[in-house]
Amino acid sequence: MKSTAKMLRIVKFIAPAIKKYGPLIISLFFAFSTIFFIWFVLYQQAGYNETTLVMAQGAIFMTALSLAILFKAYIGTMGLDWRKFVKALIILLAGYVATLLIGFLSDLIFGSNQALLRESYSWRPLFSNWMLTGFGEELLFAGVIYKLLEKKLPAQKTWLVVLIVALLFALWHLPGYISTGRAAGSTLGRMGLNFISWIILGTIYAFSGNLWLVAAAHGSMDYPLLPRITQQPIFGLIFMGLLILGTWLDRKYFTSKSSAQP
Repeated sequence: MKSTAKMLRIVKFIAPAIKKYGPLIISLFFAFSTIFFIWFVLYQQAGYNETTLVMAQGAIFMTALSLAILFKAYIGTMGLDWRKFVKALIILLAGYVATLLIGFLSDLIFGSNQALLRESYSWRPLFSNWMLTGFGEELLFAGVIYKLLEKKLPAQKTWLVVLIVALLFALWHLPGYISTGRAAGSTLGRMGLNFISWIILGTIYAFSGNLWLVAAAHGSMDYPLLPRITQQPIFGLIFMGLLILGTWLDRKYFTSKSSAQP
C-alpha cells in the first residue's frame, strides 16, 4: 500500500509537467533515441561509410519531419513559406559575395596560398550536407524543439530558448563522441563548438524566423561554397556575422514587428 501511495504521489507530481511539456518531451525522446540508434546500432553493425552516413542523415530527416507533422498544431509556423525562401536566397547570396570580396581584399593586402573557391563542386555532398544534414537537423532543432520550447516561455525569454536549444544540440552530439572513443578533453571541446555553432544558428532564427536560412547556414558549416569558411575560422565568423547582420537589417527595415518573431 505504501509503495502504491508513493507511486500515485509521483504520478500526481509529474502529470502536470507531462501535460504541459508533452510534445517537447516526446520530441526530445525521439531525437536522442535516433542519434543513439545511429551511433550504437547502425554504425556498430554496418560500419561507418557513405551508405550508412546517408542512411543516418535520412533517419534524422525523417524523425524531424514526422515530429513536425505530428506537432504542427503546437508548433505553428516554422518559417518555410516562399517569401522566407526568397529572403534566405538573397541574404545567403549577399553573405557569400561579401565574404568572397573580403577574401580577395585580404589576399591583396596580406597574400594567401589558399584558394577562395573550390576546385570543383559536386551536387552529392551539397545535397547530403545542405538538405539531409542542414535542413534535417534544423527542422528538428529549430523547427520543432525551438518552437515547442518557445511556446512555453514568455516572449522576452527568446535568448534563454536559444541557450537551452544550443545546450541540447551539444548534448545530442555526445553519443557520437562516446562511440568513437574521443578523449574527455576533445569531447568537451567539440561539444563547446557545437554549442557555439547553435548559438549562431539560433541567433539567425531568433532574428529572422527563417528556417530555410538557418538550414543553409548549417549546411555552409559542413560544406561551404567557399572553403575558407571552414579552413580559416575568421572567415567562418565573418560569414556567419554577415548572415546575422542580414537578418537584423531585414527585421529592422523590411519586416513588420508582428511577423518578425519566428
